[in-house]
Amino acid sequence: MLKARHVDSFKSDGISALLPIAQAQKLVIAKKDGSVEVYSNENSRFKLFQVYPNLLKTSQPNDYNIQELYYSDDLSTIFAQCKNTLVLLNSTNLHHYDQIYDKRGIRRCWIFESNTTHSGSQTLLLYTIGDDSKIRLLIWEDRHYKKMIEVSLPKSREKITSVELYQSKIILTTTQGIYQWSYLTNPMIIRIDKIVKRKNPKDLISALDELKAKTIKYENVLDQLTYSNRSNDNDGNTSIYSTGVISKKSSMSSFWKRRVSTRDESLDSVRYLFSTTNVNDSLMLIDGKTKNLFQVKLNEGSKPSHLVLATDQHFFNWNMQFSNLRYFSNNIILAYNSQTLRFIDFNYGFTFLETDIKEGIVCVERVSSTHFIVWTRDDQIQIYHFQVDDANDTIGISQDSSSICDTENNDFHDLWRKVLFYEFFLDSPDAIGLCSSDNPEESLDICAMKLRDLKVMWCLAVFDRFQKYMTILFHFEKGFPDPRDEFLQNYIIKVIFDIFTEFWAPPQLVILKTFPIKIAKLVNDITGQKHTCFLEKNPSTEYSIPADMVRKWCLPYLIDIRRHIKNLQIKSENSETLLWKSHGRTIKQNLEAFLVDDHGSIDIDGMLTLLDTVLFNVYLFYSPLMVGPFIRVANSCDYNTVFKELKSRRLYQELLDFSYMRGEHENSLKFLSTLINDTSVSASVPDIKENVKLLMVVYLKKLSNKDLKIIFSYTDWLINQYPDSKEGILLSIFCNDSENCVKRNHVKIYEYIKSQDEAISIQYLEFVIGVFGCDDTDLYAILINEYLDNLKISSMKSKLKAILETTFSYEPSTILSLLDDHISSIENNVEKMDAHMRNQLNFIKFLKTYPLERLQQHEDSIEILYGDLSDYKLASEYCSRVFARDPAIGANVLMVLLGKLVKQSGTEKGKFHLIQFLQENSTRIGLIEVFKILPNSFCLKDLGPSLLQTIRDLSIKKDEVRITKSLLQVEVVDNNYKMWQKLSDYMTLDENYTCSICKKTFSAYMTDEILWFNNGGRSMYVHSNCGKALESRIKMKRSSSGPRN
Repeated sequence: MLKARHVDSFKSDGISALLPIAQAQKLVIAKKDGSVEVYSNENSRFKLFQVYPNLLKTSQPNDYNIQELYYSDDLSTIFAQCKNTLVLLNSTNLHHYDQIYDKRGIRRCWIFESNTTHSGSQTLLLYTIGDDSKIRLLIWEDRHYKKMIEVSLPKSREKITSVELYQSKIILTTTQGIYQWSYLTNPMIIRIDKIVKRKNPKDLISALDELKAKTIKYENVLDQLTYSNRSNDNDGNTSIYSTGVISKKSSMSSFWKRRVSTRDESLDSVRYLFSTTNVNDSLMLIDGKTKNLFQVKLNEGSKPSHLVLATDQHFFNWNMQFSNLRYFSNNIILAYNSQTLRFIDFNYGFTFLETDIKEGIVCVERVSSTHFIVWTRDDQIQIYHFQVDDANDTIGISQDSSSICDTENNDFHDLWRKVLFYEFFLDSPDAIGLCSSDNPEESLDICAMKLRDLKVMWCLAVFDRFQKYMTILFHFEKGFPDPRDEFLQNYIIKVIFDIFTEFWAPPQLVILKTFPIKIAKLVNDITGQKHTCFLEKNPSTEYSIPADMVRKWCLPYLIDIRRHIKNLQIKSENSETLLWKSHGRTIKQNLEAFLVDDHGSIDIDGMLTLLDTVLFNVYLFYSPLMVGPFIRVANSCDYNTVFKELKSRRLYQELLDFSYMRGEHENSLKFLSTLINDTSVSASVPDIKENVKLLMVVYLKKLSNKDLKIIFSYTDWLINQYPDSKEGILLSIFCNDSENCVKRNHVKIYEYIKSQDEAISIQYLEFVIGVFGCDDTDLYAILINEYLDNLKISSMKSKLKAILETTFSYEPSTILSLLDDHISSIENNVEKMDAHMRNQLNFIKFLKTYPLERLQQHEDSIEILYGDLSDYKLASEYCSRVFARDPAIGANVLMVLLGKLVKQSGTEKGKFHLIQFLQENSTRIGLIEVFKILPNSFCLKDLGPSLLQTIRDLSIKKDEVRITKSLLQVEVVDNNYKMWQKLSDYMTLDENYTCSICKKTFSAYMTDEILWFNNGGRSMYVHSNCGKALESRIKMKRSSSGPRN
């Protein structure tokens, strides 16, 4: 908590008023004799700087006793309040430059400064006149006095107790009520009469307190219940705000001790307004008369202003002896009486600092972010420095606690108080100054981690109480007849799990303490650790979170924590950590942040296993539709647990998907094979045999190459069980276009399928080559060999020709050897040679031309086509195919064919083929070479068509060359014209022309080069060096700006 340390003190007799000026590091003290002392603040100690004796006696001898001092930073003015006069003093030298006089008397004053108006800064001076029934307001804008407004309170006997400026309106509290004054637009003071109670709980405690109130009517029969003794609170029906048992290390006696105080020091007559400075800026009212804390909601448009009841009476019950209140910062109120001062959380009444002043207290003022002064009754000024005293402060765990699981052994209110304190500390704008250590940043990080532990333990303690109350309501009311109960249940669970998510609560602890028992037991089962808190659960009587709220609030927590652990696993590979952000702090975290102390170690993989297994069970019990999608993605679930649960619920498809993801193929397939003989399953599942076949085939299709042994084994099992479906089984398992099937060893699969069915093995090879685009030469050789062995089938012949003609993935020498072997095999069976075998022999010889063509053995191909097969058409097509790829090689091949044709020209058929060849290829080979090898007996008349065709082709080529030449000449003329036109441009420069860059004139006698170019459509004439410099700058600018889209 906070601790105030006495730094210094000095005495100044006869003090009538004091004013600390933090901006100027000064303290102004007015004396009863009319003098004023000014002290300077040096290193948290005040030294007398100057004394102004009889400051006001000269200017106003009848009214010089200063009762109060006020300060305006915008006006740089100190307002000294006397009986009938407000004296305006310059804050630098206390020069009396103006005064405000009212013969009716000036009772109380307030000064407000605002920078939110349209006219700039605004300073307001408000004071009461005479008997407090009238109010006068003076307004300065930008240090210039503007106007004065005077109004009266609605009732003459009313007395103002507090004033605050909020949202350009003045809010006043009196002994009779609270008022709103829109001083800029409306001269009337309007009473605020409407009070509203919150429909929804303000926070977790108010919701829990409301739920607790519903169980009070059953307090006489609570002994009939048997619920877990998870709290050492002997009185189960004490209020949420009761103090309970005090921790051994942190006694609360000093915080809750009551003092006998006089009526004048009671909070009963206090009405105090203040505007908070935290994130949720609001106007609050502490009303001692009604013992309530209100939030003031000002009107927006036509809506009336009203008060919102913010909390109950506990702030007042614990602090009634304090009649003086000052807003400090965040949620802290400074309260003091004649002997004691406290720093109090105004929302809940918890005390963060308490100091007794034995000399007595007249007034307490804050002088800096971490210092305050006390004006004592013997006219001492005591300076105190307050900081966080965390040395002996536990985090809510009693001395004999051995684990974070023991939240039930800690005082609930001590936990709650510390949560509020550390939130105040970390959110305070003066957090650095409040640290007492030499390394405040490190201390703040440690406090943020303390707050994290405290908040988690406090939420678990809240859940314990919530669970106890819900157990009572469920037992006596048999559910929720009141919708309000269900709303409170949903609100409390939501807030608790939102906090768990925000503060990265340890999952083991949260699961054990809050999840239903069927989920919580997994922590012991998966981690092997023994948690005593789990043994306290009694499923027969204890309340469990409903299914819809598990889905809405528990699941997001598990998913978010799993995401952090998974990220940590990835980052740990690179020795990185996670960053946790809370209350403006960014702290590096590792796995330790998610573990429970004193429960053994668990690594990241073990934590992921626990979280994923819990997630699976939550989905299984509360969201079954999510089971399938969850187990089909990568997860770390415990295999045995998931397998057992899915098997017991007969979720066979999900079981197979999970086993496939985990690589447990043997177990899942073995399980499937046993289902056929399981009478309990066959009795409840129709067509179990067909379903098993379908599931196993689908599973085997997904297996990869490393699982070929398993695939073959269970494919054999399927064929034995379903012999009539052998073809469908083989094709379904092996002929599918899945990614794993592409990467399998196709040769081994072919050999396996061939052992089962040779026809299907050919289909498999065709599938692999055709669908997968496989270019394995061994597969091509196997498939071609299969086709050669089945040439009796006409479709095989066409497929064999197509594969040799259109593909290039086979090895030609290997295929040529295969073809030669088959030719030899046929030729060796001369005695069995018939027309069909001879056709096969000729077909195979023809097929040899394809690998020979790839091997560039064209003469052998021509010999086969024209020599062995005597087929001029095939030979001519072969030559044309070669010539299309390479004219030089093609011309040589044509000459080879021509030589063979010349040898056969003595026959009528040979002569016909020769003439046909010359007509088709006369333009591809030279006529002179043709004439050289033609026999002398060849008739020139037969060459006529070939010569005419040659002349015609040469004429066409000549015309094409001439046209191309003409087009090029036209283009040359056009380019020359453009060149001369460009060269004809000129410009005469005289001494009046200046360089566009250096702004110097061009001398008539200069010999340097001048550059002439266009830039942005404008002609520019520059010196050669200037142009080069400009070009360099343009290039640099383009390179720095990067490429444009």
